[in-house]
Amino acid sequence: MIARLALLAYPPAYRRERGAEILATLDEAGGAGAAELWSLIRSGIRERGVQATGGSMAAAWRSGCRLAALVLLLVTGFANLQPQMRVGSSPRWMLAAALPLGAAVLVCLGRHRLALVLPAISAALFLHGSLFFGMQIGQSWPADQQWFASAYRVADAIFLALPAALLAVGWSDPEPSERRSLAWLLAPVLLAVMALDYYATTLAFWPLGALVVVWLAFSLLDPRLGVAAFATATPTALLVLPAALAAPQYEYAVALTAGAAVAACGALACALGPGRAA
Repeated sequence: MIARLALLAYPPAYRRERGAEILATLDEAGGAGAAELWSLIRSGIRERGVQATGGSMAAAWRSGCRLAALVLLLVTGFANLQPQMRVGSSPRWMLAAALPLGAAVLVCLGRHRLALVLPAISAALFLHGSLFFGMQIGQSWPADQQWFASAYRVADAIFLALPAALLAVGWSDPEPSERRSLAWLLAPVLLAVMALDYYATTLAFWPLGALVVVWLAFSLLDPRLGVAAFATATPTALLVLPAALAAPQYEYAVALTAGAAVAACGALACALGPGRAA
């Protein structure tokens, strides 16, 4: 059973073609130990990367950017599903959640060029003052330093617009056919339910941080993951930076900013490493 779970690291087509053979070989050898299971997982992740990119670093960057865009859209959708966002005009908070989640659906369906329009609209409406952003909850600054309000606004707008930029980088000709499971769309709904009695950014960023760390750990096997970790951690650090500067005593914001910056640098190094070796 454990070996079958480890085989999930491989692409579905590979499992159909060689899965039975791998399991039979393990049975003949007396079962799968920890070393064999780890080898299966590593090889499976590497195989996924090779099949998705053909070994091309350019393709790895495009795919990694599209994956990061999907995750950022889900985080934005989660933030805008917060109960606190429902104060005021219902159409406004519904639109705030619908734009990023609609874009996430399009990404899952492989419609990346169409998907980038929605976060661009979201950022424009936010700057215009017509749209909420859930991460605004708790953003505060000293009374004698009002310029932090502009810093927060710029950081929020960048975070909202980044998925559009990442999807633009992820363009290829012809349109990429890469699709992802619609099960990804359950993430913001589950997190929103969990966050009913908690501060929004806590549940938005800790799962995000865990995902980035996992990507970083496996980025040398699949450079797409290093790209995705870099493209996710960088806007996260920018989003929280004003809070860390405005209130250094707020250890959570300081630690989150520093951790995201370190993760972004490490992920970028891992993503560029295979390119230099090639």
